[in-house]
Amino acid sequence: KVGSRAGKGSPRRAEPHQQLPLMQMTPAVIEELLGMDVSSITPLEAINRLYELKEKAKADSDM
Repeated sequence: KVGSRAGKGSPRRAEPHQQLPLMQMTPAVIEELLGMDVSSITPLEAINRLYELKEKAKADSDM
């Protein structure tokens, strides 16, 4: 129908949601992240370090 408001009721409020961590970070990974000076590394170094941290976290979670 022209001019119909079908399906156009009052907008619902978005329910607040809590963001859950994807995985628990190990203390070693956290320490390494906190010690990293990201403003002094190249984008390629950042990608490589991120990959290393991911592998370390994966290995720690398998234990």
